[in-house]
Amino acid sequence: MAEWLGSDFRVTPEGGAPFFVSENPGTDGNELIETNITDEVYQEVDAGDGLDVVRIGLGDSVDTLSLADDPETGDDIAGEDGDHVIVTIRGEDLAEAVQLETRYSELRDEYDVSTLLSLDMHVFNADMGSGDTLEIAMPDTAGGAIFTLEGHETHYDGPEAWGPEILNHYAYVFYSEDGTIPEGLSVAEDTIRYGDSNGPLGPDDLDGIYILGRINLGESYWAQDPQTFETISWDRSIEAPAVTLTQPAVIV
Repeated sequence: MAEWLGSDFRVTPEGGAPFFVSENPGTDGNELIETNITDEVYQEVDAGDGLDVVRIGLGDSVDTLSLADDPETGDDIAGEDGDHVIVTIRGEDLAEAVQLETRYSELRDEYDVSTLLSLDMHVFNADMGSGDTLEIAMPDTAGGAIFTLEGHETHYDGPEAWGPEILNHYAYVFYSEDGTIPEGLSVAEDTIRYGDSNGPLGPDDLDGIYILGRINLGESYWAQDPQTFETISWDRSIEAPAVTLTQPAVIV
């Protein structure tokens, strides 16, 4: 069991012995970085450079992007991609995780998603390169699957017609106990939505679906000069890393 007293990070350099640090665990070398997933402290891991494996728990945050990311793409610079993040979810974590719920609207005579996305949700947060990999390690259960839904949040700095407009791109990671989610689910503007083009949402259609985390996927920018109509834009959003599910979770 990856357990020790306190909220220090355990760092094991490649070919070296593990040691504990209280802050800034990442270096330029290749290493295994672990948070104490059994404590009640939410920890932030900056993995630094190098190719690292990072083990965190629900509520923790991790940043595996290279310290000097590519100025054109916002992604890892060449040679710094390939970090691996493992989020270990214990049985008690899943019991406390945010579960999707439905609500009934008498006005529209239909069900919709009642769960709200917020910054204080009990989830993991990750800044990762597109070439990194994310592993969700779950307790042994009867089944289940991991799903990601990508979206963005829009910030305006002036009239909406002209911008500037900054989009923060992200992907939310969901776990479904029965291995399915309704096809009409989507996320946008930090809101979970259901489109009824696939039929109405039933009262129990969201049972057993949990929000586990958020992956930040960079920014894009757009603005237009109201006099010349010249458009200025750039895109530093990146593709989501590959996400896999491991069952049962192996905690060492």
